[in-house]
Amino acid sequence: MIDANYRDKQLSQLQHFFATAKRDSLTALSPDTLAEMRSRIRETINDLLIWGRPHLAATRGIQWPYHECSLIAPHLAKVYCQDTDKKAQQQALLFLALLPVPNQWRWLAKAIDILPDEPEIKLFLTTERQTIQSKLTGRGQSSLKLRHVMQILKSPQLPHEKGVLRIFSLPYLFLDKQLLRKIANNYVFFLEPPMGVVFRHAWWRAFTELEDPCIFGLGGEEDRFFIDMQANTHVIRLAHGDFLPDLAPLDPAPVKDIDIVFNGTFDDMARKRHFFMLELLHDPRLKNKKALFLGRGSQENITAFKKEVERHELTDRVTVLSNLRRQDIPRSLGRCRIGVHLSLYENSCRCIYEYYRANIPCVISSATAGMDMRIFNQKTGRVADDAQLPEIIASMIHQHSSFTPRQWFQNNSGSLHSSRKLNEELMDFFTVNGYLWNSDIVPLDSSGANRYLKKEHYRHFLPEFHQLLSWLQPSMPAGIKLTVDG
Repeated sequence: MIDANYRDKQLSQLQHFFATAKRDSLTALSPDTLAEMRSRIRETINDLLIWGRPHLAATRGIQWPYHECSLIAPHLAKVYCQDTDKKAQQQALLFLALLPVPNQWRWLAKAIDILPDEPEIKLFLTTERQTIQSKLTGRGQSSLKLRHVMQILKSPQLPHEKGVLRIFSLPYLFLDKQLLRKIANNYVFFLEPPMGVVFRHAWWRAFTELEDPCIFGLGGEEDRFFIDMQANTHVIRLAHGDFLPDLAPLDPAPVKDIDIVFNGTFDDMARKRHFFMLELLHDPRLKNKKALFLGRGSQENITAFKKEVERHELTDRVTVLSNLRRQDIPRSLGRCRIGVHLSLYENSCRCIYEYYRANIPCVISSATAGMDMRIFNQKTGRVADDAQLPEIIASMIHQHSSFTPRQWFQNNSGSLHSSRKLNEELMDFFTVNGYLWNSDIVPLDSSGANRYLKKEHYRHFLPEFHQLLSWLQPSMPAGIKLTVDG
């Protein structure tokens, strides 16, 4: 456990760096010193915006690093554009290319173009390639169905009307520039990053280098702020969990014998913060409260978590249900009074909407990235700093029947409402960009085999899927075979 003093030192280091940059004093330092500084500052920003989020949220605020980077960018851009010293220009460009500043991805493209042999740029690109390769090999599968990566929402009717292509997984399969241009000639991209803190994944920049803007679906404020700062992007609040289809309650008056439900994969417990939830259960305000842990995961990780429950002496208060079929989850949720969500980063996480659909209010940590905090309100739940969680969880358990999250879900969210909102956003986008709009998109689902609300829509788009397959397969990395079933 990293203590608060360490996090405070990180914040002080960043504050000193930002103050130095605002005084235009950076380029007076040696190139080696500046390279070491860039590496340290990048690492610190990454660490704070991932693992240090609770401390950052409770002190400076999550937006602080982004805001400060946006303030130093004009100083650095001035050096790059106006300074006569080539070395100073180069150092300014490297800061602009490697920190989350406005137009970072454009600056990065410029640095890659004119400084291809610069060690920091070479290291950045090498690390990016290694990360992508690790993600691909980590899948453990050589065959990949297109419908598990993308979804056609609207067919192209060329030459005047483009289609809409939703990409929700493995965006790094699309980085070939010639391939991207070919697809973009036929489709507008609707991109849903799987996780929040999007600035870490600069491979998304490839989509912003096209002629048309690409559309990003992002739940979290900080991600919308960062992507809004990048050129050639259009940001909307809808993503993933917003498109959860409605279901009739299995029982209009279920027996509530569990106080808390915590839903998160056991294969990523550090991000989901399972162990923090166990610690919260020891708080005097939550003594004797019972919790249900739901999630998918490997048997090894599930066993490890159960041992942790035993170590905490909570076996009489904690139930673990793993790898349930999706259709069995609502019945388990019906037993619970409130949901608790502690994950460090998401992008419009499905499980929160599942809580609301099941009429379960939810408390979420203010440190969570990738969630639209406006969906937590007097009808649905609360947002709390980590230090406030025991008190607010206890209060919500006591008052759980005063919330009406299912009513809110039916009136404001779910597949039909969110698909309609997305359709309206897309219509406006097409109009602004001079494209005709003669047909609407099909309704979306948040997950499942192909993310279509109706199976016949997938069959309707099969010709377009086969065409995309013919374009995509030649550019795939070795060992990746794409398929279309049907």
